[in-house]
Amino acid sequence: MLRKAQGKIDEQSLLRDIDEAITIADSTLSSMPDDHPIRPHLNNLLGHCHYARYLGTRVEERDLTVTLGHLWTALNSNRYTSLFRRIQAGRQIVRICCDASLWSAAYEAAVATVALIPKLSPRAIQISDKQRILSADDIVGFGADAVALAIEAGKGGYAALSLVESARGSLAASISNLRVDILALDAAHPDLAQQFVEAREELQQASSPSASLANENFDKLLQKIRDVEGFGGFCQPLSEEDIREAANSGPIVVLSASEYGSTRAILVKSQSIDVMQFPLLTPHELEHEEHEMQTPEFLHWLWLELIKPILEALGYTARPQGVQPRIWWIPIGVFSGIPLHAAGDHSPGSTENVMDWVVSSYSLSIKAILNARRAPVGPHTLVAGKGKALLVGMTQTPKQSLLSAVAEEMVTADRLLRDIGLDCTLLQNTHAQKQTVLEHLRTSQVFHFAGHGVERKRNPLKSALILEDWENDPMTVGDVMDLDLHRESPFLAYLSACETGQITTTKFRDESIHLISAYQLAGFRHVIGTLWKVNDTASLTMATATYRNLQSGGITDESVARSRHQAATQLRHMGRNRASNRALADGRDIVPDEDVVLEGEENWIPFVHFGI
Repeated sequence: MLRKAQGKIDEQSLLRDIDEAITIADSTLSSMPDDHPIRPHLNNLLGHCHYARYLGTRVEERDLTVTLGHLWTALNSNRYTSLFRRIQAGRQIVRICCDASLWSAAYEAAVATVALIPKLSPRAIQISDKQRILSADDIVGFGADAVALAIEAGKGGYAALSLVESARGSLAASISNLRVDILALDAAHPDLAQQFVEAREELQQASSPSASLANENFDKLLQKIRDVEGFGGFCQPLSEEDIREAANSGPIVVLSASEYGSTRAILVKSQSIDVMQFPLLTPHELEHEEHEMQTPEFLHWLWLELIKPILEALGYTARPQGVQPRIWWIPIGVFSGIPLHAAGDHSPGSTENVMDWVVSSYSLSIKAILNARRAPVGPHTLVAGKGKALLVGMTQTPKQSLLSAVAEEMVTADRLLRDIGLDCTLLQNTHAQKQTVLEHLRTSQVFHFAGHGVERKRNPLKSALILEDWENDPMTVGDVMDLDLHRESPFLAYLSACETGQITTTKFRDESIHLISAYQLAGFRHVIGTLWKVNDTASLTMATATYRNLQSGGITDESVARSRHQAATQLRHMGRNRASNRALADGRDIVPDEDVVLEGEENWIPFVHFGI
């Protein structure tokens, strides 16, 4: 009784404090000029106070109306206001409207808020600063929420995709837009292309005092370019026609799960954009530990509950007799890291699985697919005898475990790539140092790395492939993202290491910052990597099979995904017949002893292809 009475007293005291705060803030706000920079802060405060009072009483409906009014004022406030404050206001409007099932209002707020997110990562900000900004709690998960709001508001698949392409991957988008291929512009208007190159370099070198002016000048130049006939879409968001064009070679499936209506799949085809809803699949149901996602039980459940219905909706109902069709997966939020390509029943004799129905690839975004396809590199085929390959092998790494299979992997990769017609450079062990590797990367069409990889959970930009000098000068995600190889358009980065596509920290999921994305953003058309830890021998087997398949299929865009697919199929077949007995310590990453490394028939699952 005493505790209950004390609780009521505390609640009444809190409501009195809220009333007092509202009175003071209202009085202060009324005395301020309309253009005072503090007004938006007070609007934000008043919005939160009125909503707190509404939640505490559930009596004054007026409080809800006043709440939204103040928050909309803060969201639409002047340019002197902190973007963080404006985004906080927008996110709060979205939450409040969703709780009240005001979906149209929530969608409008989401559109207005998403428009601000790219401004949080202006092109002149350092990458590390962008990550800190874009991992803020008020932006986390906005990509998945944006999809949900657009669908619930009845806006359709294209509206949802437009939101999500802006709401997530803002760091990736800013780098991609900054490094957009200007070869077509250079061919038609070399003077504008030169101005663009100079303005781009100014942005990349701008210090804090000059960053604002550099951004302003760059934006003016962009508008000037867009006014030229044929370049109206230069660095612009994708149109519906653009999005459908991205699916010309096969459907694209965008997967997201939000607390607002659970799981949605947006199916992009060359003729349509459709939406599927899975109301029983909540984000909580999809959250699994890494070792759980490797189990036959999880993969079969994922197949039955989600992936098989999607494939059937796309017209795929069984293993095809001829060439398997291709499909691209774009996972958002909780779906990042889930092995969508491995869903199904993989027991001997079964074909009820993704692997037997389609050839899977992943992408960071739809725009990433289009940018790579539109890159003017002829028929997208390396010319025999003219391409260079860089092979880096770390059998022995300071303070890390011995990887006995790496030496054989280097010999095999070197032989197979030379047979294809590439001029190979090998850097191994003590010769593989950061600056040397980066220098060779700038002139290589193929990059193969075999060794340890590590994910830095607190700062993914510090995740790295481990070279000889990794303790003093690691070659990190940030270093690779700083490269601009788009003019050279390198073909393939094969990262035969662990965790190259892993994001275990929730707040970084929407940005998709990992080693695979780093090499894509640097300019590689294709990247093969891993979702998590892999067995040393499996890495050797997978790389050997991939290059052999690539050798027979030719070095083309189409053959890369199919070569990885065929190699994974071969590895799965081997695993069905015999289980690996290698020790856990042979995993290609730096992990505690208790972590699990895939063994036996599942060791093909982590290997994924990102690209076109």
